[in-house]
This record gives sequence, structure tokens and C-alpha cells, in this order.
Amino acid sequence: MNRFKHLVALWILFGAISSCSSNPGADSRPNVLFVLVDTLRADHLSTYGYGRETSPRIDALGQSGWVFENHISHAGQTVPATISMMLSKVPAEHGFLHKGPGHFSKHPPYFDSDLLLLPEVLHDANYRTGGFVANPFLMEKHNFNQGFDYFLHDQGRGAVLTRAALAWIDRSAKKSSQPFFAYLHLMDVHSPYEPPARYAKLFAADEDGSLVYHNGPAPDLSKPDLDFTVALYDAQIRYLDDLVDELLNGLQERGLLENTVVVLTADHGDEFLEHGGLGHGTSVYGELLRVPLILSFPPLLEPGRRVEHLTQHIDLAPTLLDLLGLAQPSSFRGSNLFEPADLIFAENGAWRATYAAGAKLIVNGDSERKELFDEADALDQRRLENRDLEAELQIHLDDYQRLSELFEESRARGESVDSSAWTEAELEQLRALGYTE
Repeated sequence: MNRFKHLVALWILFGAISSCSSNPGADSRPNVLFVLVDTLRADHLSTYGYGRETSPRIDALGQSGWVFENHISHAGQTVPATISMMLSKVPAEHGFLHKGPGHFSKHPPYFDSDLLLLPEVLHDANYRTGGFVANPFLMEKHNFNQGFDYFLHDQGRGAVLTRAALAWIDRSAKKSSQPFFAYLHLMDVHSPYEPPARYAKLFAADEDGSLVYHNGPAPDLSKPDLDFTVALYDAQIRYLDDLVDELLNGLQERGLLENTVVVLTADHGDEFLEHGGLGHGTSVYGELLRVPLILSFPPLLEPGRRVEHLTQHIDLAPTLLDLLGLAQPSSFRGSNLFEPADLIFAENGAWRATYAAGAKLIVNGDSERKELFDEADALDQRRLENRDLEAELQIHLDDYQRLSELFEESRARGESVDSSAWTEAELEQLRALGYTE
């Protein structure tokens, strides 16, 4: 990675020299557009080999940049997954753990000001920062807005947020020549699987089932109902793809896209009976943990690269800082996506998983069930029998559990916000999203 950082330094130096000669007041550092799509599975995007054409614009973005084939989230639920990205820390260290169905509905998270999130790092580096968020767990009342100059929470369609982001880019540019960091957290792929009318029949025209959705086991779900439900999920991806198109076209029209690092990823996926259930926040199988990641910045990342090695969410923020020529804070634990991740952890409730030595071990602490898979088995469908390898990975999970226990012992505060902090309207929204029991 020394060579990569050297190239970044040269590129930034060249940009600074060019801007000084043409416009002494200009700041030529790259902008960042960070799009996180809640509940988006990698294997339902065309660029990851899906049979339906769900994502033509995202596919084109991948062709202009790097597609990470095997990118792993640290949790199958929004709060631990997203905060792991923003803090560059695994859940055992930051402590925002999804402990079971409806956990964060009963115990809303609160992100203390002493936590150093990626937007704060960029704000301190003289980036103008805008956050545009639809997820109800990531509102200002939870202190998720720290580090943002401007923050908008809106639980409507993503079109509200995408247009607000472009408007903010225009508005803030009139006040400052600093580069921007725009973070969008979109819920348009999430349940309740109600795409706009013109998308609803794209993939469900020949299906005669009914929409069924909840988080957890679904042993009696019929194939027609499953097919219909998946078709609506895919239709929402197609709608989301048009939102991405609107964003990228908006940057192109403003002459900003060429100098913008574009990130597209997800917090986690959704399950469609791969392991007997629906929804998310339920386990650590591949359908929940394998998420898309696309990085596009042609000045430094040659188009069309497919990265096959394992990568993980905690390495995303450090990689962005490398691309921008910024130092990584000492609190960040990740390294760089361009190098293989040797050890990855994920968790949800009683479930723990680790990827190491070319394999993945899943352990359920309640049932004491253990399952070993090849890391190339994306959806964890074919169990391996290798006691020595299982024991090797179990050592890693034991270390991870000790880290979690140390954190719990040292944490001075309890829950900062209790369930009474939700308004009735917010609780209704949580129920609609499947976040309550």
C-alpha cells in the first residue's frame, strides 16, 4: 500500500499545483458521495451476476470503478453494521449490539459525542459535510448527526433525500470552495416492499403469490408467496437504481462527478429462506453479511477492476481517507480494502461468525451449534467437516468474545435513551419496517 499512498500524494500535489495556477482560491481535493442502501443484498444486483436486470446504473458505476466481490458486513442489522463502518471498529469494541428481535426499538441507540465518526474526521479536514438519512435509528435525537454541517432525516421515498443532497451541494458551494462529503442512507430496498406503482410489476407480472414479510423463521411460506415477495424486493432495487442514476447525473451536470469518490454499499442484506427464514437481524449467514461495495474514482482507480479477496466494513473509512490523502485517526481499527482481510468478525444476538484461513465458522451461543463453511460459499450452503480448522477459528471467536466482555466491563454508561424516547409515530414506523416484535 506504500505505492498506492505515494500515487495519492502525487495526484493531490498535482491537483494543488494546477488549482494554484488556474484558480488560487480553489480547493481541488476530491469530493465524496457515500451511498448506503439499507438491506441491499449483493447477489441481487446485476453486476454481481443476478439474472434479473435490477441495477443498470449501478452496473455502469461498477464498470467505471472497482467492484468488491466478497465484501462482509459486521452485523445483520443496521445499527451495529453502520456504526462499525463509521467508527472503523467491530461491534465487540463499540458495544452497539443487536441482542435480539426488537432490541433497538426497546433500547434506542445513542452515539456519544466522544465517538469519532468518519464525518467528523472529514469535517475537521475542512470538508463540508451533509447527511441525508431515512433510517429511524440514525436520527439527530440519537446523535448520529455529529460531524455534519447539514443533516436531514426523512423517512419518505429516497427521492426526497437525493434531491435534497443535490440542493445542499449547490447551496453550500456558494458559501465555500471546500470539497464535500455527502452521506445518503436510503431505505428504498427495505421492507415493507412497496415499490412505486410503475416498478411494482417489473418482475412480479407473472407471479400469483402474496407479499409475506417478517424477521424470523417462515417454515410454511409457499413458493408462490416467496417468489412474489422476492419480485417486489427486486423491483425496489430497480427503483433505487434510478435514484442512483439521478444522483450521478446530477453530479455530472454540475461538472463534479470526475472529481468525486463514489461509494455504494449496504449495511446488510435480507434473507429469503436460504436458512429457513425471512428478513434480517436474525443470524450471520451469507445472505445477510455479503453486501455490495463499489468504489469509483477514475483518476486513481482504473475502471473495471473486480476485487476477489475478502474485504470488510471497518476497512472502508480508512481506505477513503487514504484516497483523500488524509491520516487515519488512532481510534480507527481498520486498514485498507486493497489488501485482503485476514480476519473478519460478525455478530447478531447469540450468533457469532469469523472468516479466517479460507473458511467461515458460525456459532450460535444459545444452541451451541457450530457450522463451518468455505469462504467462497457465499450463502453458506455446504457445510465442511474439518475439526482442526474449526478449532483454529474457534480460538479467534473466543478472543472476540473476550474483547466484547472487556468492553461491557469497562463501559461506564448504560443505555442513554430508553424506549419511552420514541414518539408514537416513530414506533409505528418501526413496526412498519419490521423492527419491533
